[in-house]
Amino acid sequence: MVEIKLSLLEGVFPVLDKCLRCDKKVPINATRVGFSFSEGGVICCQCAGHLALAKIPGKMIRTSLHLAGQKFSVLAKQKVDAGEIRETGKFWGSYLRDKLEIDWWDNFAACKT
Repeated sequence: MVEIKLSLLEGVFPVLDKCLRCDKKVPINATRVGFSFSEGGVICCQCAGHLALAKIPGKMIRTSLHLAGQKFSVLAKQKVDAGEIRETGKFWGSYLRDKLEIDWWDNFAACKT
């Protein structure tokens, strides 16, 4: 997934393995995890308070962390469920639009023509 690698290259990869506020490990085996687009990462239940957080599947966090550690050449060979890739891609597209303040995919596609 190019979105994950782009976020790493741009220096906006979110904090996914611990709470942004208290550094407590967030259980990535959880069904849903609170995520703050504005703060750039997960926030645990204890720190969330009344924040309006996106609820993302723990499986998406595990997949994202796994794919982030892979080389581009390996990514193309990864066997990941198509539905999971679609949902993960939607999340990363939204995250990058928020962080980079552009619709990066449209700009990327325009460069290829």
